[in-house]
Amino acid sequence: MSFVRNLSEERAKKVNGEKVFEMVTERDKKKLGAAIVLVRESKLHHHDYTEEMYFVASENPKAVVYLDGAIISLKHDDVVYIAPGTKHKLETHGPEDLKIYVATHPPWSQKDHHLDE
Repeated sequence: MSFVRNLSEERAKKVNGEKVFEMVTERDKKKLGAAIVLVRESKLHHHDYTEEMYFVASENPKAVVYLDGAIISLKHDDVVYIAPGTKHKLETHGPEDLKIYVATHPPWSQKDHHLDE
């Protein structure tokens, strides 16, 4: 079934330092998940079986992504692929939140979100 969702403030939820607007969730019973995320700093974590893809939407991000210990500066239009098992987090160093579009396979689930800090 196809659908349209409105991303209002009421739909936002806080997950480990991130403000998450879920667009497609595991409740939708789809093969992928999608969200818009605003980040100041997330906590180091990993997923056992979930793959993630980040698309950096912020025009002038002052942010880095940590991927298994590597620190990578992010630019507008960067795409970050995160394989299952990769310890990762985001950190913003500027005055504004980092805005990213996130796609996951399967849809994100709290039960596959494991903190490593």
